Amino acid sequence: MTPKRPFELKQLVTLWRKVQGAKDADPKRVIQDRKGIERQLNAMARQYHNQALETKSVADFNTAIELYRTYIDSFPDEENTYEMTFYYAEILYRLQKWDVAAKGYEKVLELGGDGRFTKEAAHGALLSYKAFLKDDLDDGSIEQLGQSDEEQRSQSSRKKEKKGKKDKGSKKPRFPKLDIPEAYSQYLKASALYRRYVDASEHLIDIQYEEARVYYLFNHFEKAIPLFKDIAERHPDHRVAVYAANLLLECFNRVGDFDRLAAQVSAFVPLYPPSRDAEFSARLKKLNSELDFKKCTLIENQGEAMKAARCFLSYAQRFPTSELVDKSLMNAAIIYDEEKQMERAIKARVKLINEVPQSELVPKALYQIARNLQSLAIYSQASKAYEKFATDYPRHEDATEALRLAAQFRLGLGQLDLATKNLKKYI
Repeated sequence: MTPKRPFELKQLVTLWRKVQGAKDADPKRVIQDRKGIERQLNAMARQYHNQALETKSVADFNTAIELYRTYIDSFPDEENTYEMTFYYAEILYRLQKWDVAAKGYEKVLELGGDGRFTKEAAHGALLSYKAFLKDDLDDGSIEQLGQSDEEQRSQSSRKKEKKGKKDKGSKKPRFPKLDIPEAYSQYLKASALYRRYVDASEHLIDIQYEEARVYYLFNHFEKAIPLFKDIAERHPDHRVAVYAANLLLECFNRVGDFDRLAAQVSAFVPLYPPSRDAEFSARLKKLNSELDFKKCTLIENQGEAMKAARCFLSYAQRFPTSELVDKSLMNAAIIYDEEKQMERAIKARVKLINEVPQSELVPKALYQIARNLQSLAIYSQASKAYEKFATDYPRHEDATEALRLAAQFRLGLGQLDLATKNLKKYI
């Protein structure tokens, strides 16, 4: 009697598996029954699979799954097992049973690495594991370069939900390497399998990018960097290239390797012109100037004051439209103050006032010019500078002090009328 319903066939399979090894079992009959049951189970599993695809019935899908599983368990070495295992994984994937589907696809690869379904199975395993991931990375913005370490650590902790208190007294990496959770590790293994079995595919670059993002998410920057770099430099026209380029730059930023960051920015400038991506091109230009500014700061921090001052002046000359020009000139002036180079300090501040007149640092620069002239005992010029400051910025907190000093110097110079005028404003 041929079973007509799934549960009858499953009962037959169970009975056959029990009696096939019995002492009194007829070997020829066992083989004959095996062939018949294998054909029936194969046919019924496919029947319910096709039926489920038409009816969209969850019950039909689950029946097909049970039949496939029974077949795979009962006939692990059968020629058709490879194909049945693939269809089993496919239906599990359709029902979003990600973990079991991924293992099913991996089993397909084990059964036939160069088989008919190799490419589809490798991709299916990858997509199944990816379904576990809840990666909240954005498009890789590198705007964090302007943030403090505390701000960056705060953002990182919100994403990763780190536990425990930070030891403020110890020097730890800003972004310490984290353990990669099991779901992500499985995804990375699936990614490696895909690249192993599939030499040519339109998905390879996307898969490499996602693999790099996993390493980036958990601060394994040494593994993320070469993957991002390969995409960004060798495939600049790919749709994920700009994202990969952004995250590569952020990797260098997070490990504090500003030399490599600067070199990479320079390499990207010709690869990503405004016609390729206007926003990223503008970001590269801005970042290029910011990195040069940072180099000057590093020189100053290393104790090479005069070299740093020259660096800041050179920066202002090379990047006249940068948002940091005023700060660069002011930094140079402050260094010259500390080095008792008052004439040079005055020149730097005059340049700031003339070339960046809209800067919020202009009032401070003007006041400090007056102080520099006072230090040089050029009291007539110092008086004029203090008077201009008080006139231009009457509400500034130093305005009254500027008038007082101007009046004092005018008196010392015998310029009573001008001294009186300043005193009246002062009073």
